[in-house]
Amino acid sequence: MDGERQSFVVALFSTVGAAYLFFFGIPALLRQDYLLGVLLGLSGLAAIINYLVFLKIRNYRTASAVVVAITAIFSIYLLITGGVEGTGPLWCYVAIPMILFLYGPRTGTMVLALYCIVLALLLFIPGNSFQTADYSFAFKSRFLTVFLAVSIMSFVHEYSRYKA
Repeated sequence: MDGERQSFVVALFSTVGAAYLFFFGIPALLRQDYLLGVLLGLSGLAAIINYLVFLKIRNYRTASAVVVAITAIFSIYLLITGGVEGTGPLWCYVAIPMILFLYGPRTGTMVLALYCIVLALLLFIPGNSFQTADYSFAFKSRFLTVFLAVSIMSFVHEYSRYKA
C-alpha cells in the first residue's frame, strides 16, 4: 500500500477519532458515567499522542497499529458493557473499514478475522463473566451476520481499489 495514502488515513483516523472520543466523553462525564468518560478521554488523548508521534517519526505502520488497537479495544469494551442504552456494539462496525484501509486487503482480512473471532467469542461463550450487557440471541446472531456482511463489502471495495 502506498505510504502517502496510508499516512493520510492514519492522520484522518487519529484526529477525527480523537474528536469523536472527546465528543462522547464529555456527555458521559456529565451524566456521571465516570468510567466511560475517562476511558473515552484517555483514548482520545492516546489518539492525539499517536498522531503527534506519527508526525515526528513518520512510521505509519506503528501509527496504524495504534489506531486499530485503540478502536478495537474501545469497541470491545463497548460490546462487553453495552455502552449507552445497549448501543455499544454499533461502534464495532467502525473498525471494519479502518482495518482494511490501514492494512490493505491481505493483512487487513487476517486482522479483521481475528477481531471477528474475538467478538463472537465474547458474545457466545456461555457464562462469560466479562460480558455485563445482556443481549438476546437474535441480537447477537444478527450483529455478527451484519458484521460479516459489512466486512465482505468493505473487503471487495478495498480489494478493487488495491487492484486498480
